[in-house]
Amino acid sequence: MVGLGGITYMSWREAQASLALLSIGGIAFFVARSAHFQRTLRERNSLLESEVLQRTEAERESRRLNQELLASNQELEAFAYSVAHDLRAPLRHVNGFALLLQKEMREKASPKALHQLEVIQSSAHRMGHLIDDLLTYSRLGRADLHKVAVPLTTLLEQVRLDLTEEEADRRVEWHIGPLPTVTGDPTLLRLALQNLISNALKFTRHRDPAILEVGGRPEGGITFYIKDNGTGFDMRYLDKLFKPFQRLHPQEDYEGTGIGLANVQRVLARHGGQAWAEGQLGQGATFFFHIPSEDPESTPPPLCDAPIQGKALPCQES
Repeated sequence: MVGLGGITYMSWREAQASLALLSIGGIAFFVARSAHFQRTLRERNSLLESEVLQRTEAERESRRLNQELLASNQELEAFAYSVAHDLRAPLRHVNGFALLLQKEMREKASPKALHQLEVIQSSAHRMGHLIDDLLTYSRLGRADLHKVAVPLTTLLEQVRLDLTEEEADRRVEWHIGPLPTVTGDPTLLRLALQNLISNALKFTRHRDPAILEVGGRPEGGITFYIKDNGTGFDMRYLDKLFKPFQRLHPQEDYEGTGIGLANVQRVLARHGGQAWAEGQLGQGATFFFHIPSEDPESTPPPLCDAPIQGKALPCQES
């Protein structure tokens, strides 16, 4: 160091030494910093590899479980079909022998005995309907889809004429809005419409007139609805409505096997859609189903927060 006029100057050699020290310190800092970044990078790569392995394992396990579930459902459907098919023959025997006994004992048997034979026949008929519905439910899960353009207006008119022939002595007012053409299996869609309209006619039996409103609107496909002024139902039991063998009304008030709406839900599931309902006791009910568009860019209907069977439902306009 050299002092001159109160100012201290560093010699060239001292300056070089200071610069060397600064360079060494800077290099050490950057080496440490680089080592830290490399260590962090290795840790993150290791974590990423672990997450990838876990996700791959989870996907493999999910595929395995899905395959097991598919196989289990197929076995269950085959079992249901076999049981229902095998029950038909003994049921025909029960019904046939009851009918023969009734004819032979009509003038000999007591009124109580004849009534018991009628109960046997009635129960056999009801069991036959249940077996038929069970077979239909089983077939819906295995039937091949044959998708074509289906004009819902034409399909609805066919179903309506078939069903209203049985209701010729009733006053039924129909309010039918414009309905679009959808892509789907006409046989399965006819079954869904038949169940929904049959339901509406059944639960408006005590209304004069019965009022049925039918319509549809485009919402990422088509949302179809049928509204009635019938008995309605308690929304607290909505989760039971589309499940097999679940009934919200007594058998003695309204006949049925509890399979019809389950069939509707299965038909819609085969088309990638879903069915749902709204109702109020004594105020009627509205049943909806949605069939998504074949266009992947179409917008689906908005979803509500209230789930049914684990799924959010499309909201309804008030």
